[in-house]
Amino acid sequence: MYAPASDHGSTFVGAAEKTLVFHDVNAAFGIPDLVFAVFDEEVLEARRRLEVVPITDLVDVAAMIYLARCWRRGMSASSQDLSRRTGVSRSYLSSTVLPRLCAGGHARCQGRGGWVATHPFDATVTRLATVEVKIRSWKQAMSQAIRHGLGTDRSWVLLPSDSAAPALRQVASFERSKIGLATIGPDGYLQIGYEPPSRADSALHRRVLSERLTKFYMAGRASGDHRTLFGQGHYYFKVIRAREQDAWVPRGRPALIPR
Repeated sequence: MYAPASDHGSTFVGAAEKTLVFHDVNAAFGIPDLVFAVFDEEVLEARRRLEVVPITDLVDVAAMIYLARCWRRGMSASSQDLSRRTGVSRSYLSSTVLPRLCAGGHARCQGRGGWVATHPFDATVTRLATVEVKIRSWKQAMSQAIRHGLGTDRSWVLLPSDSAAPALRQVASFERSKIGLATIGPDGYLQIGYEPPSRADSALHRRVLSERLTKFYMAGRASGDHRTLFGQGHYYFKVIRAREQDAWVPRGRPALIPR
């Protein structure tokens, strides 16, 4: 189902914009089957000019969010301030987190015990959706989608149309959980059982996933398996990933399909 699902990125993110699809990317909680993202190309270009690398560790992201907030106010932050904000010890910040941020070009030390951001750390992703794909186990899919939903704008469960009847009878459960439900046929026709509102319960967890996607995007990758899928300048791609139980996806190695 991965291949036909990848054609519906704008539906999953809720906007008719250029959408990229990724798989095998660690969210703050779990690994969604598919992640759809709309990138802010202006922010990405600013990052490229500064030659800063994406931040993929949760504590590092939390520290950088606070440093960027101080930067906008023309202030520096002490390790004690950062410890209160992130909930980790000053020693860990000083020995691990802050050196990593400095090495990545995101922060620098200013004076005695003061730390400042080098850029505003604007979000690289404007729209974000995760999709949990299952053949029949809609309850398991919903449980996983709820976890992913902590850090995404929209979280979905996607089922084959010929086995989705039990889930469709429980649309009220999806509505209460604010998890989207969609079905897809062998021909790629997508039907919406419930369209969720756009929300991200945790801005921090959303930023973590966005930064991890940014790392793959800037490296020309669509997943965590280190396959290079497209060259510089290509902005749309789809990934076909075979699953033994999935009759709709061709067997064999993943492929790049230009659009």
